[in-house]
Amino acid sequence: MKLLYLLFALDLLNLAVFLPVFNPFSRSLGGTPFTIGLINSCSALVSLLWNPIVGSLSDQVGRKSILIKCLTASSIGSIVLAFSSSLTMVFIGKMIGALGSPVGILLRSTVADIYKTAEEKKAFFNKCAPIMSVAFLVGSLSSGFLSEAKGGFSMAFLLMASIMGLGAALANQNLASDSKQTKDKSKPKLSLIQKGIGELKKAAQDIKSISKPHYRRLFTIKACYDFATAIILANLGLIMVNEFNITGRYMGYVFLMTSVISIIANIVNLRAHSILKRIALSRMLFIGGSILTISYIGLGVSISSKTSFLTFMCLMCFANAFMDTTLAEMATSEAKEEERGKVISACENMVQLAQIIVPVLSGSVAEIIEQRFIVLSATVPMVTLMVVANSKVKTN
Repeated sequence: MKLLYLLFALDLLNLAVFLPVFNPFSRSLGGTPFTIGLINSCSALVSLLWNPIVGSLSDQVGRKSILIKCLTASSIGSIVLAFSSSLTMVFIGKMIGALGSPVGILLRSTVADIYKTAEEKKAFFNKCAPIMSVAFLVGSLSSGFLSEAKGGFSMAFLLMASIMGLGAALANQNLASDSKQTKDKSKPKLSLIQKGIGELKKAAQDIKSISKPHYRRLFTIKACYDFATAIILANLGLIMVNEFNITGRYMGYVFLMTSVISIIANIVNLRAHSILKRIALSRMLFIGGSILTISYIGLGVSISSKTSFLTFMCLMCFANAFMDTTLAEMATSEAKEEERGKVISACENMVQLAQIIVPVLSGSVAEIIEQRFIVLSATVPMVTLMVVANSKVKTN
Protein backbone atom coordinates (compact mmCIF):
# COMPACT_ATOMS: atom_id res chain seq x y z
CA MET A 1 0.00 0.00 0.00
CA LYS A 2 1.63 3.21 -1.23
CA LEU A 3 -0.18 5.32 1.36
CA LEU A 4 1.87 3.69 4.13
CA TYR A 5 5.10 4.87 2.51
CA LEU A 6 3.71 8.41 2.47
CA LEU A 7 2.55 8.27 6.10
CA PHE A 8 5.95 7.00 7.25
CA ALA A 9 7.58 9.82 5.26
CA LEU A 10 5.29 12.47 6.76
CA ASP A 11 5.99 11.20 10.28
CA LEU A 12 9.74 11.51 9.76
CA LEU A 13 9.36 14.82 7.91
CA ASN A 14 7.61 16.17 11.00
CA LEU A 15 10.51 15.02 13.19
CA ALA A 16 13.07 16.48 10.77
CA VAL A 17 11.47 19.92 10.93
CA PHE A 18 11.37 19.74 14.73
CA LEU A 19 14.96 18.75 15.49
CA PRO A 20 16.88 21.80 14.17
CA VAL A 21 14.54 24.37 15.75
CA PHE A 22 13.43 23.13 19.16
CA ASN A 23 16.66 23.71 21.10
CA PRO A 24 17.36 27.18 19.61
CA PHE A 25 13.70 28.12 20.12
CA SER A 26 13.75 27.01 23.76
CA ARG A 27 17.05 28.83 24.34
CA SER A 28 15.54 32.02 22.87
CA LEU A 29 12.89 31.85 25.60
CA GLY A 30 15.50 31.47 28.34
CA GLY A 31 15.88 27.70 28.37
CA THR A 32 19.01 26.08 29.81
CA PRO A 33 20.37 22.58 29.11
CA PHE A 34 18.63 21.42 32.29
CA THR A 35 15.21 22.96 31.54
CA ILE A 36 15.29 21.76 27.93
CA GLY A 37 16.28 18.31 29.14
CA LEU A 38 13.49 18.37 31.72
CA ILE A 39 10.89 19.22 29.06
CA ASN A 40 12.15 16.44 26.80
CA SER A 41 12.20 13.94 29.69
CA CYS A 42 8.62 14.78 30.69
CA SER A 43 7.52 14.40 27.07
CA ALA A 44 9.19 11.01 26.90
CA LEU A 45 7.46 9.97 30.15
CA VAL A 46 4.06 10.80 28.64
CA SER A 47 4.99 8.76 25.57
CA LEU A 48 6.14 5.84 27.69
CA LEU A 49 2.80 5.72 29.53
CA TRP A 50 0.71 6.45 26.45
CA ASN A 51 2.27 4.07 23.91
CA PRO A 52 1.13 0.76 25.47
CA ILE A 53 -2.37 2.17 25.97
CA VAL A 54 -2.62 3.15 22.32
CA GLY A 55 -1.07 -0.10 21.12
CA SER A 56 -3.52 -2.22 23.03
CA LEU A 57 -6.55 -0.05 22.25
CA SER A 58 -5.72 -0.22 18.54
CA ASP A 59 -5.91 -4.02 18.77
CA GLN A 60 -9.41 -3.70 20.21
CA VAL A 61 -11.04 -0.83 18.30
CA GLY A 62 -8.93 -0.72 15.12
CA ARG A 63 -5.82 1.18 14.12
CA LYS A 64 -7.31 3.75 11.75
CA SER A 65 -9.31 5.77 14.29
CA ILE A 66 -6.49 5.75 16.85
CA LEU A 67 -3.94 6.75 14.20
CA ILE A 68 -6.06 9.73 13.12
CA LYS A 69 -6.42 10.89 16.73
CA CYS A 70 -2.65 10.64 17.34
CA LEU A 71 -1.86 12.58 14.15
CA THR A 72 -4.36 15.24 15.22
CA ALA A 73 -2.84 15.49 18.72
CA SER A 74 0.61 15.96 17.21
CA SER A 75 -0.74 18.72 14.96
CA ILE A 76 -2.40 20.53 17.88
CA GLY A 77 0.80 20.32 19.94
CA SER A 78 2.73 21.96 17.10
CA ILE A 79 0.17 24.78 16.89
CA VAL A 80 0.61 25.45 20.62
CA LEU A 81 4.40 25.56 20.15
CA ALA A 82 3.99 28.00 17.24
CA PHE A 83 2.25 30.51 19.50
CA SER A 84 4.34 29.90 22.63
CA SER A 85 5.91 32.93 24.29
CA SER A 86 7.17 31.21 27.44
CA LEU A 87 8.73 27.93 28.49
CA THR A 88 5.46 27.04 30.22
CA MET A 89 3.63 27.14 26.89
CA VAL A 90 6.46 25.17 25.30
CA PHE A 91 6.01 22.53 28.00
CA ILE A 92 2.24 22.34 27.38
CA GLY A 93 2.70 22.10 23.61
CA LYS A 94 5.31 19.39 23.99
CA MET A 95 3.04 17.37 26.30
CA ILE A 96 0.12 17.58 23.84
CA GLY A 97 2.43 16.61 20.99
CA ALA A 98 3.62 13.61 23.00
CA LEU A 99 0.11 12.16 22.71
CA GLY A 100 0.89 11.77 19.01
CA SER A 101 4.10 9.85 19.60
CA PRO A 102 2.55 6.38 18.95
CA VAL A 103 2.13 7.21 15.23
CA GLY A 104 5.22 5.18 14.34
CA ILE A 105 4.06 2.19 16.39
CA LEU A 106 0.61 2.28 14.78
CA LEU A 107 2.10 2.47 11.29
CA ARG A 108 4.41 -0.48 11.96
CA SER A 109 1.49 -2.45 13.39
CA THR A 110 -0.50 -1.66 10.24
CA VAL A 111 2.38 -2.98 8.14
CA ALA A 112 2.32 -6.19 10.20
CA ASP A 113 -1.44 -6.48 9.58
CA ILE A 114 -1.13 -6.06 5.81
CA TYR A 115 2.10 -7.93 5.06
CA LYS A 116 1.93 -11.43 6.52
CA THR A 117 5.35 -12.98 5.85
CA ALA A 118 8.68 -11.87 7.31
CA GLU A 119 10.10 -11.40 3.80
CA GLU A 120 7.26 -9.08 2.80
CA LYS A 121 7.72 -6.98 5.93
CA LYS A 122 11.47 -6.78 5.40
CA ALA A 123 11.01 -5.79 1.75
CA PHE A 124 8.61 -3.03 2.78
CA PHE A 125 10.98 -1.52 5.34
CA ASN A 126 13.95 -1.80 2.99
CA LYS A 127 12.05 0.19 0.36
CA CYS A 128 10.69 2.60 2.95
CA ALA A 129 14.10 3.51 4.42
CA PRO A 130 15.37 5.62 1.47
CA ILE A 131 12.00 7.40 1.22
CA MET A 132 12.16 8.29 4.90
CA SER A 133 15.74 9.50 4.50
CA VAL A 134 14.67 11.85 1.70
CA ALA A 135 11.83 13.12 3.91
CA PHE A 136 14.31 13.78 6.71
CA LEU A 137 16.58 15.60 4.26
CA VAL A 138 13.81 17.89 3.00
CA GLY A 139 12.45 18.58 6.47
CA SER A 140 15.73 19.46 8.14
CA LEU A 141 16.85 21.72 5.30
CA SER A 142 13.49 23.52 5.19
CA SER A 143 13.53 23.95 8.95
CA GLY A 144 17.04 25.41 8.91
CA PHE A 145 16.08 28.09 6.38
CA LEU A 146 12.77 28.87 8.07
CA SER A 147 14.45 29.43 11.45
CA GLU A 148 16.44 32.36 10.00
CA ALA A 149 13.34 34.23 8.80
CA LYS A 150 11.35 36.65 10.93
CA GLY A 151 8.99 34.52 12.97
CA GLY A 152 10.80 31.50 11.57
CA PHE A 153 10.33 29.31 14.63
CA SER A 154 6.55 29.80 14.49
CA MET A 155 6.51 29.05 10.76
CA ALA A 156 8.48 25.84 11.35
CA PHE A 157 6.01 24.64 14.00
CA LEU A 158 3.04 25.57 11.79
CA LEU A 159 4.66 23.55 9.00
CA MET A 160 4.79 20.60 11.40
CA ALA A 161 1.09 21.09 12.20
CA SER A 162 0.28 21.10 8.48
CA ILE A 163 2.30 17.93 7.88
CA MET A 164 0.53 15.93 10.57
CA GLY A 165 -2.84 17.44 9.65
CA LEU A 166 -2.27 16.25 6.08
CA GLY A 167 -1.38 12.81 7.42
CA ALA A 168 -4.63 12.68 9.42
CA ALA A 169 -6.66 13.71 6.36
CA LEU A 170 -4.99 11.13 4.13
CA ALA A 171 -5.45 8.37 6.71
CA ASN A 172 -9.11 9.31 7.15
CA GLN A 173 -9.83 9.29 3.41
CA ASN A 174 -7.71 6.40 2.18
CA LEU A 175 -7.07 3.86 4.94
CA ALA A 176 -9.57 1.01 4.97
CA SER A 177 -11.83 0.92 8.00
CA ASP A 178 -10.73 -1.68 10.52
CA SER A 179 -13.05 -0.89 13.41
CA LYS A 180 -13.75 -3.83 15.66
CA GLN A 181 -16.97 -4.41 17.53
CA THR A 182 -16.95 -5.94 20.96
CA LYS A 183 -19.12 -9.04 20.89
CA ASP A 184 -19.55 -9.33 24.64
CA LYS A 185 -22.25 -6.74 25.42
CA SER A 186 -22.44 -7.83 29.05
CA LYS A 187 -19.19 -6.01 29.84
CA PRO A 188 -19.72 -2.50 31.29
CA LYS A 189 -18.54 0.50 29.28
CA LEU A 190 -15.42 2.07 30.75
CA SER A 191 -14.17 5.64 30.57
CA LEU A 192 -10.94 6.46 28.77
CA ILE A 193 -9.14 6.86 32.11
CA GLN A 194 -10.37 3.47 33.32
CA LYS A 195 -9.35 1.92 30.01
CA GLY A 196 -5.98 3.61 30.29
CA ILE A 197 -5.31 2.27 33.78
CA GLY A 198 -6.40 -1.18 32.64
CA GLU A 199 -4.14 -1.06 29.60
CA LEU A 200 -1.16 0.07 31.69
CA LYS A 201 -1.69 -2.90 34.00
CA LYS A 202 -2.05 -5.19 31.01
CA ALA A 203 1.12 -3.74 29.43
CA ALA A 204 3.04 -4.39 32.66
CA GLN A 205 1.74 -7.97 32.72
CA ASP A 206 2.69 -8.40 29.05
CA ILE A 207 6.24 -7.22 29.68
CA LYS A 208 6.49 -9.50 32.71
CA SER A 209 5.20 -12.45 30.70
CA ILE A 210 7.92 -12.06 28.04
CA SER A 211 10.83 -11.58 30.45
CA LYS A 212 12.59 -14.77 29.33
CA PRO A 213 16.33 -15.26 28.70
CA HIS A 214 15.68 -15.26 24.95
CA TYR A 215 14.05 -11.82 25.04
CA ARG A 216 16.21 -10.51 27.87
CA ARG A 217 19.18 -10.56 25.51
CA LEU A 218 17.19 -8.70 22.85
CA PHE A 219 15.99 -6.10 25.36
CA THR A 220 19.49 -5.58 26.75
CA ILE A 221 20.91 -4.97 23.28
CA LYS A 222 18.07 -2.59 22.40
CA ALA A 223 18.38 -0.71 25.69
CA CYS A 224 22.15 -0.25 25.27
CA TYR A 225 21.69 1.10 21.75
CA ASP A 226 18.87 3.45 22.75
CA PHE A 227 20.72 4.84 25.78
CA ALA A 228 23.88 5.43 23.75
CA THR A 229 21.87 7.13 21.01
CA ALA A 230 19.96 9.24 23.54
CA ILE A 231 23.22 10.47 25.08
CA ILE A 232 24.50 11.55 21.68
CA LEU A 233 21.25 13.21 20.60
CA ALA A 234 20.93 15.09 23.89
CA ASN A 235 24.34 16.70 23.43
CA LEU A 236 25.20 17.03 19.73
CA GLY A 237 22.74 19.85 19.06
CA LEU A 238 23.99 21.93 21.98
CA ILE A 239 27.62 21.25 21.04
CA MET A 240 27.01 22.44 17.48
CA VAL A 241 25.37 25.63 18.77
CA ASN A 242 27.69 26.39 21.69
CA GLU A 243 31.07 25.19 20.41
CA PHE A 244 30.83 25.73 16.64
CA ASN A 245 28.06 28.36 16.40
CA ILE A 246 26.14 26.23 13.89
CA THR A 247 22.62 27.67 13.68
CA GLY A 248 19.90 28.45 11.14
CA ARG A 249 20.56 27.29 7.60
CA TYR A 250 23.94 25.89 8.62
CA MET A 251 22.21 23.60 11.08
CA GLY A 252 20.01 22.59 8.15
CA TYR A 253 23.11 21.89 6.07
CA VAL A 254 24.44 19.59 8.79
CA PHE A 255 21.18 17.64 8.86
CA LEU A 256 21.24 17.61 5.05
CA MET A 257 24.69 16.05 5.17
CA THR A 258 23.64 13.41 7.69
CA SER A 259 20.50 12.68 5.66
CA VAL A 260 22.56 12.10 2.51
CA ILE A 261 24.82 9.75 4.46
CA SER A 262 21.77 7.85 5.74
CA ILE A 263 20.35 7.59 2.22
CA ILE A 264 23.65 6.22 0.91
CA ALA A 265 23.79 3.74 3.80
CA ASN A 266 20.24 2.56 3.12
CA ILE A 267 20.93 2.16 -0.59
CA VAL A 268 24.08 0.17 0.18
CA ASN A 269 22.08 -1.93 2.64
CA LEU A 270 19.42 -2.60 0.00
CA ARG A 271 21.88 -3.39 -2.80
CA ALA A 272 24.06 -5.59 -0.61
CA HIS A 273 21.09 -7.44 0.89
CA SER A 274 22.08 -10.78 -0.63
CA ILE A 275 25.53 -10.49 0.96
CA LEU A 276 24.51 -9.04 4.31
CA LYS A 277 21.83 -11.69 4.93
CA ARG A 278 24.61 -14.28 5.11
CA ILE A 279 26.08 -12.49 8.12
CA ALA A 280 24.57 -13.38 11.48
CA LEU A 281 22.60 -10.58 13.14
CA SER A 282 24.79 -10.73 16.25
CA ARG A 283 27.86 -10.29 14.07
CA MET A 284 26.27 -7.30 12.31
CA LEU A 285 25.52 -5.73 15.68
CA PHE A 286 29.10 -6.26 16.84
CA ILE A 287 30.51 -4.62 13.71
CA GLY A 288 28.04 -1.73 13.91
CA GLY A 289 28.74 -1.27 17.61
CA SER A 290 32.48 -1.13 16.94
CA ILE A 291 32.04 1.61 14.33
CA LEU A 292 29.74 3.59 16.61
CA THR A 293 32.19 3.31 19.51
CA ILE A 294 34.96 4.72 17.31
CA SER A 295 32.68 7.56 16.18
CA TYR A 296 31.69 8.42 19.77
CA ILE A 297 35.33 8.61 20.81
CA GLY A 298 36.06 10.76 17.76
CA LEU A 299 33.19 13.13 18.57
CA GLY A 300 34.42 13.47 22.14
CA VAL A 301 38.08 14.15 21.43
CA SER A 302 37.64 16.31 18.30
CA ILE A 303 35.28 18.81 19.84
CA SER A 304 37.69 21.69 19.01
CA SER A 305 37.86 20.78 15.30
CA LYS A 306 34.69 21.31 13.27
CA THR A 307 35.93 19.22 10.33
CA SER A 308 36.84 16.22 12.48
CA PHE A 309 33.63 16.55 14.46
CA LEU A 310 31.46 16.48 11.33
CA THR A 311 33.49 13.61 9.86
CA PHE A 312 32.86 11.40 12.88
CA MET A 313 29.20 12.47 12.85
CA CYS A 314 28.91 11.18 9.26
CA LEU A 315 30.53 7.90 10.29
CA MET A 316 28.04 7.60 13.14
CA CYS A 317 25.06 8.24 10.84
CA PHE A 318 26.27 5.60 8.38
CA ALA A 319 26.55 2.99 11.15
CA ASN A 320 23.21 4.00 12.71
CA ALA A 321 21.39 3.26 9.44
CA PHE A 322 22.64 -0.34 9.49
CA MET A 323 22.03 -0.73 13.23
CA ASP A 324 18.42 0.46 12.99
CA THR A 325 17.64 -2.02 10.22
CA THR A 326 19.43 -4.87 12.00
CA LEU A 327 17.68 -4.25 15.33
CA ALA A 328 14.26 -4.07 13.66
CA GLU A 329 14.95 -7.35 11.87
CA MET A 330 16.22 -8.93 15.09
CA ALA A 331 13.07 -7.93 17.02
CA THR A 332 10.70 -9.35 14.39
CA SER A 333 12.69 -12.53 13.73
CA GLU A 334 13.36 -13.53 17.35
CA ALA A 335 9.87 -12.81 18.66
CA LYS A 336 7.33 -15.61 18.62
CA GLU A 337 4.30 -14.90 16.47
CA GLU A 338 1.89 -14.82 19.40
CA GLU A 339 4.17 -12.44 21.33
CA ARG A 340 5.43 -10.26 18.48
CA GLY A 341 3.24 -7.27 19.31
CA LYS A 342 4.27 -7.34 22.96
CA VAL A 343 7.95 -7.66 22.11
CA ILE A 344 7.93 -4.81 19.57
CA SER A 345 6.02 -2.59 22.01
CA ALA A 346 8.50 -3.40 24.79
CA CYS A 347 11.40 -2.57 22.45
CA GLU A 348 9.79 0.78 21.65
CA ASN A 349 9.49 1.49 25.36
CA MET A 350 13.27 1.21 25.61
CA VAL A 351 13.51 4.33 23.45
CA GLN A 352 11.11 6.23 25.69
CA LEU A 353 12.85 5.06 28.85
CA ALA A 354 16.19 6.33 27.53
CA GLN A 355 14.59 9.64 26.54
CA ILE A 356 13.14 10.03 30.03
CA ILE A 357 16.38 9.46 31.90
CA VAL A 358 19.09 10.82 29.61
CA PRO A 359 18.01 14.42 28.74
CA VAL A 360 17.43 15.66 32.29
CA LEU A 361 20.46 13.78 33.64
CA SER A 362 22.64 14.99 30.78
CA GLY A 363 21.41 18.56 31.25
CA SER A 364 22.30 18.44 34.95
CA VAL A 365 25.77 17.02 34.33
CA ALA A 366 26.41 19.56 31.54
CA GLU A 367 26.31 22.28 34.20
CA ILE A 368 29.31 20.64 35.91
CA ILE A 369 31.56 19.05 33.27
CA GLU A 370 32.28 19.61 29.59
CA GLN A 371 29.88 18.00 27.16
CA ARG A 372 32.70 16.13 25.41
CA PHE A 373 32.93 13.86 28.46
CA ILE A 374 29.18 13.22 28.32
CA VAL A 375 29.55 12.25 24.65
CA LEU A 376 32.41 9.91 25.54
CA SER A 377 30.19 8.22 28.15
CA ALA A 378 28.04 6.86 25.29
CA THR A 379 30.79 4.32 24.64
CA VAL A 380 29.87 2.48 27.86
CA PRO A 381 26.42 1.20 26.75
CA MET A 382 27.72 0.63 23.22
CA VAL A 383 30.59 -1.58 24.40
CA THR A 384 28.07 -3.44 26.59
CA LEU A 385 25.95 -4.01 23.47
CA MET A 386 28.96 -5.47 21.65
CA VAL A 387 29.70 -7.85 24.52
CA VAL A 388 26.08 -9.05 24.76
CA ALA A 389 25.69 -9.37 20.98
CA ASN A 390 28.84 -11.46 20.76
CA SER A 391 27.82 -13.80 23.56
CA LYS A 392 26.00 -17.09 23.04
CA VAL A 393 22.27 -17.20 23.58
CA LYS A 394 21.36 -19.39 26.55
CA THR A 395 17.93 -20.98 26.43
CA ASN A 396 16.04 -22.91 29.02
